[in-house]
Amino acid sequence: MKKLLLLFFALTLFNCSDGESFEIDVITQDPFIGEWILYKRLSYNGAIEKWELDDNLDESIRIDKQIYNKDGTMVAQRWFRGVLTEQETWNWKRETDPEYDLSITRGPVTYKMYADTYCSDSILKIAFSPTLREFWRKPEYDVSQCDEVFYENE
Repeated sequence: MKKLLLLFFALTLFNCSDGESFEIDVITQDPFIGEWILYKRLSYNGAIEKWELDDNLDESIRIDKQIYNKDGTMVAQRWFRGVLTEQETWNWKRETDPEYDLSITRGPVTYKMYADTYCSDSILKIAFSPTLREFWRKPEYDVSQCDEVFYENE
């Protein structure tokens, strides 16, 4: 099979006339697309000038999940003790504004934020404001394997 594939590519290369080039189309998928689970939330307390960790993110009790779809919709879910208790569908898109990476629209309101992925696109960091950070992970990913993410409280 490998020989047949190599033969096909070789014939394609030699069949190009002068001035033509052989191009391979690479389809890239936005790393935000997929399912994410909230595992850490930090907020900055200006009174004590320190980042504080939200201690209410026990996945055995509550799971916040976001599912970014290719069609520009994002499903936000909240699970409590294994039962889906809330679900909303929002719209999302990549921002062209150099100050933001992502916008999420719910009804007439649009939220713009900084967002980036780490550890082979397995961790998503979202900064909603200068004082609020959320860290999301792919459901199957063990965050202890990642040393790329900077947590503001460390």
